[in-house]
Amino acid sequence: MTVSPKSTVEVGTTTELVPTLEIIKGAVEAGELDTQLEQVSGAVAAAFKH
Repeated sequence: MTVSPKSTVEVGTTTELVPTLEIIKGAVEAGELDTQLEQVSGAVAAAFKH
C-alpha cells in the first residue's frame, strides 16, 4: 500500500458528484478512513523531522 497525501475522486457525470460526496462523508463520519488518515499524518510528520 502506498500512502500519498494527494487523493482524487473521479465520477462519470456531474449528477453522480453529490451522491458520491455523501458516501465519502458518511465513511468519514463512521471512522472508516481513520487508519488511512493516521498513516498520512504520520508520513507528513516524519517528513518534517528529517
